Amino acid sequence: MTTSPSPPPDRPDKPLQDLLPPDLWKLLARHDITTLAQVDALYPAKLLKIHYLGPVRFRQIEALLFPGRRYEVPVLAPIET
Repeated sequence: MTTSPSPPPDRPDKPLQDLLPPDLWKLLARHDITTLAQVDALYPAKLLKIHYLGPVRFRQIEALLFPGRRYEVPVLAPIET
C-alpha cells in the first residue's frame, strides 16, 4: 500500500510582504524576519522582545497572521503575606 505524502503547508514559505501592511513587514524585515515560517517560530515570546514592536503592532500581526489566536500574558497568583 502506498500513501501519498502529505501536502506541503502553504504557510511557511509565504513572504510577509504579501501578508502584512508595509510598516509591519518592514519592521520585521529590519530584524531579518521575512517569511511566515520565521514568524511562526518566534511567536509569541520572541516577537514581543523585538525593539519597536509594541503591544499594538503585536496585536496587528497576531490578527493578520494568526486569526483566532490571542496570546495572553500569564498572570501569577498573588502572594499571600
